Amino acid sequence: MLVVAPGLGVVGVMLPYSPLHHLLLNAFGAALVATSANLSGEPVMTDAASVEQRLGGVAQAFLHHNRPIVRPADDPVYRTIRGRARPLRIGRGNAPLELRLPVELDRPVLAVGGHMKNTLCLAWGGRAVISPHIGDMGTARSLEVFEQLVADLQSLYGVRAEALICDRHPGYATTRWAQRQRLPCVEVQHHAAHAAALVGEQAGDSAPGDWLVFTWDGVGYGSDGELWGGEAVHGGPGRWRRVASMRPFRLPGGERAGREPWRSAVSLAWELGRHAEARRLVAQLRERADPAGDYDLLYHAWQRGLNMPHTSAVGRLFDAAAALTGVCRTASFEGQGPMWLEALAGQPARP
Repeated sequence: MLVVAPGLGVVGVMLPYSPLHHLLLNAFGAALVATSANLSGEPVMTDAASVEQRLGGVAQAFLHHNRPIVRPADDPVYRTIRGRARPLRIGRGNAPLELRLPVELDRPVLAVGGHMKNTLCLAWGGRAVISPHIGDMGTARSLEVFEQLVADLQSLYGVRAEALICDRHPGYATTRWAQRQRLPCVEVQHHAAHAAALVGEQAGDSAPGDWLVFTWDGVGYGSDGELWGGEAVHGGPGRWRRVASMRPFRLPGGERAGREPWRSAVSLAWELGRHAEARRLVAQLRERADPAGDYDLLYHAWQRGLNMPHTSAVGRLFDAAAALTGVCRTASFEGQGPMWLEALAGQPARP
């Protein structure tokens, strides 16, 4: 039996948007599991030979055609939330997406997006155009597609950016790219951008008064250089003030904790003085040959703060909950622990 989405309570369904899909599925006569032609986090590949070479160990068959693909375009992903279909990412068929701005810009600007799940936004006058989903910016191919879309958007709309907007994180590939360009560059704090986007979504063209916004995510570079992610900000776009935060804790291994939820769990156990639980978790990982390392060395590093940035991220709290409950201690994809935890929470209680 093939398990399509182990541990999850939902699967993605794609309707045929081409007559070829309809013919293929009718002829096959059974369920087909399809995937985009890309490695996890990267943009989709457009060259048939590269697709077969890099994905030969994953896919059993490939569907090609003889028309060259000018630019990569992934499928959009929607999820029904409270009875309404909401986009998780935009792509083929609904991107570039054009929005009206509540103010007139005095010059064209290009916002280069974050490091993960990257998209671009070109804005001028009262218009803003959002690019298709690009992917995570940790590979050379991602940067290549990113630069191609930067050129394509400006060429398509006949607009040349005169200023750039980037995330304040100094290590983001998009931030470093923006700083290399010979244009004025404005750095925006990660969660201020989240808050402004939420206000724009909820208020439309008018956002009067002050707002209280909870910006909870996996991680974002804070104004104090720490890793934020559980913030409450007050104010409005361009004038946000951080008024509250989740209690920060040390994050063993820094960014590695995103794929190894046990690190957040062990750190929280130490923060709360629950040493027996932390030791038991590390012992269980070692029994399963997971790379937890020596307990005493880990605890010593935690005490000394070696490679232990502080974080207030709610995403890491959910990681810790998933690890402590045994749901997921090491993840094969981003957010796996919280997603599995969500799926379990949505199941009916057993008698």
